[in-house]
Amino acid sequence: PRNLMQDKTYAVVLNVKDNNSYCEKRDTVLVTCLKNVGIADDVKFELIRASKKDKKVFIDLDITNQQSWPLDFAALTLIRVRNEIEYLGQINPYKGKNTVKYGIENGETVGVELVYDFETSPSNITILCKPSIRIFSDSVMYALNF
Repeated sequence: PRNLMQDKTYAVVLNVKDNNSYCEKRDTVLVTCLKNVGIADDVKFELIRASKKDKKVFIDLDITNQQSWPLDFAALTLIRVRNEIEYLGQINPYKGKNTVKYGIENGETVGVELVYDFETSPSNITILCKPSIRIFSDSVMYALNF
Protein backbone atom coordinates (compact mmCIF):
# COMPACT_ATOMS: atom_id res chain seq x y z
CA PRO A 1 0.00 0.00 0.00
CA ARG A 2 1.03 3.56 -0.62
CA ASN A 3 2.01 5.92 2.21
CA LEU A 4 2.42 3.13 4.74
CA MET A 5 3.60 4.84 7.94
CA GLN A 6 4.24 1.62 9.88
CA ASP A 7 4.22 -2.12 9.31
CA LYS A 8 0.68 -3.43 8.82
CA THR A 9 -0.88 -6.91 8.69
CA TYR A 10 -3.87 -7.68 6.47
CA ALA A 11 -6.15 -10.73 6.45
CA VAL A 12 -6.70 -11.80 2.84
CA VAL A 13 -9.38 -14.31 1.83
CA LEU A 14 -8.42 -16.51 -1.11
CA ASN A 15 -11.19 -18.28 -2.99
CA VAL A 16 -10.27 -20.71 -5.78
CA LYS A 17 -12.58 -22.90 -7.87
CA ASP A 18 -12.42 -24.55 -11.27
CA ASN A 19 -14.59 -23.55 -14.25
CA ASN A 20 -17.07 -26.38 -13.75
CA SER A 21 -17.38 -25.78 -9.99
CA TYR A 22 -16.31 -29.33 -9.16
CA CYS A 23 -13.71 -28.15 -6.67
CA GLU A 24 -13.61 -25.12 -4.46
CA LYS A 25 -11.14 -24.03 -1.81
CA ARG A 26 -11.34 -21.02 0.49
CA ASP A 27 -8.55 -19.97 2.80
CA THR A 28 -7.58 -16.94 4.85
CA VAL A 29 -3.95 -15.86 5.03
CA LEU A 30 -2.22 -13.08 6.90
CA VAL A 31 -0.07 -10.74 4.80
CA THR A 32 2.34 -8.36 6.52
CA CYS A 33 3.35 -5.26 4.58
CA LEU A 34 6.59 -3.74 5.80
CA LYS A 35 7.15 -0.01 5.63
CA ASN A 36 9.57 0.87 2.80
CA VAL A 37 10.27 -2.80 1.94
CA GLY A 38 9.53 -4.50 -1.35
CA ILE A 39 10.51 -7.91 -2.74
CA ALA A 40 10.89 -8.74 -6.42
CA ASP A 41 12.15 -12.13 -7.66
CA ASP A 42 13.43 -12.98 -4.16
CA VAL A 43 15.50 -9.81 -3.87
CA LYS A 44 14.48 -7.51 -1.01
CA PHE A 45 14.79 -3.75 -1.50
CA GLU A 46 14.50 -1.64 1.65
CA LEU A 47 14.43 2.13 1.28
CA ILE A 48 16.43 3.52 4.18
CA ARG A 49 16.54 7.19 3.18
CA ALA A 50 15.68 9.47 0.28
CA SER A 51 16.51 13.16 0.40
CA LYS A 52 17.09 16.06 -1.94
CA LYS A 53 19.52 18.97 -2.03
CA ASP A 54 19.07 21.38 -4.93
CA LYS A 55 19.23 19.28 -8.11
CA LYS A 56 20.63 16.15 -6.42
CA VAL A 57 18.67 13.23 -4.97
CA PHE A 58 20.32 10.95 -2.39
CA ILE A 59 18.98 7.41 -1.97
CA ASP A 60 20.10 4.79 0.55
CA LEU A 61 18.90 1.22 0.01
CA ASP A 62 19.57 -2.10 1.68
CA ILE A 63 19.49 -4.90 -0.88
CA THR A 64 19.18 -8.48 0.39
CA ASN A 65 19.57 -11.45 -1.91
CA GLN A 66 17.06 -14.19 -1.03
CA GLN A 67 17.70 -16.18 -4.23
CA SER A 68 19.57 -19.48 -4.12
CA TRP A 69 22.18 -18.09 -6.54
CA PRO A 70 24.45 -15.02 -6.31
CA LEU A 71 23.03 -11.65 -7.35
CA ASP A 72 24.99 -9.25 -9.54
CA PHE A 73 23.93 -5.69 -8.73
CA ALA A 74 24.66 -2.63 -10.89
CA ALA A 75 22.69 0.51 -10.00
CA LEU A 76 23.15 1.92 -13.50
CA THR A 77 20.95 -0.83 -14.98
CA LEU A 78 18.76 -1.94 -12.04
CA ILE A 79 17.69 1.32 -10.32
CA ARG A 80 15.82 4.10 -12.13
CA VAL A 81 14.82 7.44 -10.60
CA ARG A 82 12.37 9.75 -12.39
CA ASN A 83 11.03 13.15 -11.46
CA GLU A 84 7.45 14.43 -11.69
CA ILE A 85 7.73 15.09 -15.44
CA GLU A 86 9.20 11.64 -16.13
CA TYR A 87 12.78 12.83 -16.67
CA LEU A 88 15.32 10.23 -15.68
CA GLY A 89 17.93 11.25 -13.12
CA GLN A 90 21.56 10.61 -14.04
CA ILE A 91 23.40 8.43 -11.57
CA ASN A 92 26.68 9.86 -10.31
CA PRO A 93 28.88 6.77 -9.84
CA TYR A 94 31.68 8.78 -8.20
CA LYS A 95 29.54 10.09 -5.32
CA GLY A 96 27.76 6.85 -4.40
CA LYS A 97 28.74 3.72 -2.49
CA ASN A 98 28.36 0.11 -3.71
CA THR A 99 26.90 1.25 -7.05
CA VAL A 100 28.25 -2.03 -8.47
CA LYS A 101 28.48 -5.21 -6.41
CA TYR A 102 28.87 -8.66 -7.93
CA GLY A 103 28.26 -12.01 -6.26
CA ILE A 104 25.88 -11.01 -3.47
CA GLU A 105 25.25 -14.37 -1.80
CA ASN A 106 21.95 -15.75 -0.47
CA GLY A 107 21.07 -13.98 2.78
CA GLU A 108 23.69 -11.26 2.27
CA THR A 109 22.63 -7.62 2.63
CA VAL A 110 24.46 -4.78 0.91
CA GLY A 111 23.99 -1.11 1.80
CA VAL A 112 23.85 1.07 -1.30
CA GLU A 113 24.17 4.86 -1.35
CA LEU A 114 23.17 6.45 -4.65
CA VAL A 115 23.31 10.03 -5.93
CA TYR A 116 21.23 11.16 -8.91
CA ASP A 117 21.57 14.48 -10.74
CA PHE A 118 18.57 16.24 -12.31
CA GLU A 119 18.38 19.27 -14.62
CA THR A 120 15.90 20.96 -12.26
CA SER A 121 15.15 20.36 -8.59
CA PRO A 122 12.48 17.62 -8.38
CA SER A 123 9.42 18.05 -6.15
CA ASN A 124 8.66 14.32 -6.22
CA ILE A 125 10.35 11.20 -7.54
CA THR A 126 9.61 7.62 -8.47
CA ILE A 127 12.24 4.98 -7.71
CA LEU A 128 12.05 1.74 -9.69
CA CYS A 129 14.17 -1.19 -8.42
CA LYS A 130 14.65 -4.34 -10.50
CA PRO A 131 16.55 -7.49 -9.52
CA SER A 132 17.64 -8.20 -13.11
CA ILE A 133 17.85 -6.49 -16.49
CA ARG A 134 15.09 -8.67 -17.97
CA ILE A 135 12.42 -6.43 -19.46
CA PHE A 136 9.50 -8.26 -17.85
CA SER A 137 11.07 -8.97 -14.46
CA ASP A 138 9.30 -8.06 -11.24
CA SER A 139 10.08 -4.66 -9.77
CA VAL A 140 9.62 -2.59 -6.64
CA MET A 141 8.44 1.01 -6.91
CA TYR A 142 8.60 3.86 -4.41
CA ALA A 143 6.80 7.18 -4.97
CA LEU A 144 8.06 10.05 -2.80
CA ASN A 145 7.26 13.73 -2.37
CA PHE A 146 9.84 16.27 -1.21
